[in-house]
Amino acid sequence: MLEDVEPQNSQGDFLDALVVGLSLFIEKFGDKPIQKRIFLVTDGGSPINYNSVDSITDALTERQAKLNVIGVGFSGALDKPNMSDTQIENEKQIRKIVQNVDGVLFPVANAIQMMSVLKSGQPRKTPVFKGCLELSPLLKIPVHSFKKTAKAGEPKKTRISLLSQDPDSNKKVKTQCEYFSFDNIDVQIPKTQRSKGYKYGNTIVSFSSQDEKVLKFSSAHGMKLIGFTPMEKVPRYHFMGNVEIVAAVQHDKNAQSAISALAHAMAETEHCAIIRYSKGKNAPFIAALYPRIKQEMDSLYCVKLPFSEDIRDYPFQPLSDIEITEEQLQVTEDVINALDLTKVTNDEGELEEPFKPKNIHNPSLQHLYQVLFHKALHPDSDIPPILPVIDESVSPDEELFRKNQQLLTNFKNVFELIPTEEKQPQKKFWSQELLDEDVNIDSYINASNKLPNTTVTSHTNKPNMEKIIKGNTSTVGSINPANDFREMLARRDVDLVKKAISEVIVQTRRMIKESVYQSYYAKAIECIKELRYGCLIEDEIEDFNNFMFSIKLDMKGKTRNDFWEIVVNEKINLITVEENICSAITKEDAQNFLFGDLLPSVANNLPEVEMPDAIEEPNDIDDLFDALE
Repeated sequence: MLEDVEPQNSQGDFLDALVVGLSLFIEKFGDKPIQKRIFLVTDGGSPINYNSVDSITDALTERQAKLNVIGVGFSGALDKPNMSDTQIENEKQIRKIVQNVDGVLFPVANAIQMMSVLKSGQPRKTPVFKGCLELSPLLKIPVHSFKKTAKAGEPKKTRISLLSQDPDSNKKVKTQCEYFSFDNIDVQIPKTQRSKGYKYGNTIVSFSSQDEKVLKFSSAHGMKLIGFTPMEKVPRYHFMGNVEIVAAVQHDKNAQSAISALAHAMAETEHCAIIRYSKGKNAPFIAALYPRIKQEMDSLYCVKLPFSEDIRDYPFQPLSDIEITEEQLQVTEDVINALDLTKVTNDEGELEEPFKPKNIHNPSLQHLYQVLFHKALHPDSDIPPILPVIDESVSPDEELFRKNQQLLTNFKNVFELIPTEEKQPQKKFWSQELLDEDVNIDSYINASNKLPNTTVTSHTNKPNMEKIIKGNTSTVGSINPANDFREMLARRDVDLVKKAISEVIVQTRRMIKESVYQSYYAKAIECIKELRYGCLIEDEIEDFNNFMFSIKLDMKGKTRNDFWEIVVNEKINLITVEENICSAITKEDAQNFLFGDLLPSVANNLPEVEMPDAIEEPNDIDDLFDALE
């Protein structure tokens, strides 16, 4: 647009320009309650007829249009040697018009300077929630909630085409997305044949649009009080998202009195309110209300709190073994006191705390505005460097640190920091690692025949054959329990046999219990087969046979009778004495157990099977991550 504007010597009436601008507002928006602002740029060099000036000012006032005049060559000085008599008279009239319509007049030099000044936009006061704060079913306070803090976003970007020749399109780009088959790229997939999918392990679980509507958690609109808790019980690091101000509905005296009483009572008792907060039909979340007592109006701060899934707990090395001397504590306190921002003085020697959030501008946004302003005036120029004032707004005060340089040096001296050289790992083949590994002869000799001084100390960080082949599985998960059970039995660095047997039994019973239309039956049968083989080679015969007795007691002729029929068809039987001498079950007893009734004579000789009332649920999410590693 700047390229299309050319300077001309013709005269122009700025009053006519005001009429045209106001008529454009009326033509496009009518009587809609929108903010109207007219910018007039003039040097006042043309003679003007002021007969209609009163009607124009009345129209501007009636339409509530704000007038901003940028005067080229205007100044507030009485002596104006570079201005003609016409310009001097027009400046007087323009100042009178601006004063009558409550407008603003500033010289063009000041206008350019003001456009480059750091400033934040003032958002409109629009409530994000309208509803009631329900303290009980009998007490509901009508309130509005407004955003107190919210991340400022960048200006909206529009994609344009540099090749477009259509002047009416404004070079805008239209985006169209199409989907094609993975097997045949020539086959387009319509919207009716597409659905979203969630990854669960190596499986993609498909959800149709109807499934998503059912899956979406909806809730009634409103705020409901859950209870009160001391403020100290809600740590600040649990605060999430934007902060809102919850205020009583304007002109509602009873609601304002209720909110004021609630805020003062919470402040006096040092308690905060825990509420259930839901906007529209969205999923609810938990929030905390804190008192906000101001002279103009009492209200509440609303802060979103995390759910259990939102909290991250990471293990860190404890510092209990580290000793801190009195000297180190004293030097640290001196540094904190010296760099206390509340005690910083300005150039006039007055206390003035720097780096308050309301005085710090986002350097990324400010630099963007700086570049936009520059590129608008100089489209072919390079992007200018960031202004020093922008970078200084988020940089430490050099003068403050210079004054306390000695304290910082003392702080460095009392804490001796030794740089650690990070060793670069050397590339080795796994066979070389095995050859370098020390051999433990004790692992091949019985405890009774143990030879003295035959153990060679091994290096703890070197891999061995068992680690490479067997892995380090220490629990039976829910993703691949049979494989986890095998790996736990194969470990020789620690005895996990009993643990593996008990955990695979728990997982097996859990899969049977939670199966829908035999969905987990195959995996449960695989676990029973692995359990039988593992108990057989580890001489844990009693554990397996007791488990099989309990399966028959709980399944046969009951809700899960179909699972018992699969056990019979697979011929998964008790371990007999012919297979292992530790067993008390004969071959005839086993046949009678599988195809006949329970053996009372044998069962009486076995210990009772204790079944837990509730099976501990494993963490499927952890198992999924373990499976992906």
